[in-house]
Amino acid sequence: MSALEFGQFKQELKRTLGNYTAWTPKLERSLKSLGFNIESKRKHAILYYETDKKKLVFVISKTPSDKRAGLNNVGIICRALLSQK
Repeated sequence: MSALEFGQFKQELKRTLGNYTAWTPKLERSLKSLGFNIESKRKHAILYYETDKKKLVFVISKTPSDKRAGLNNVGIICRALLSQK
């Protein structure tokens, strides 16, 4: 993923997760369009993202505890993707 592609990916991820308050089908579709495979559990969603080097796994709550939870998840995902370069 080039720097430009990563910037666009990060902006779209922020738009998708930035202010989510509950897990919805629309949120799931948006994440799938970004390349995530999703396994939905009872209280959490497991996001899988495949890079050239390996498969990354992220677990996010379906009902976040505060308004920053979505942005915190964006930061965790982006840091993990950057460390794969």
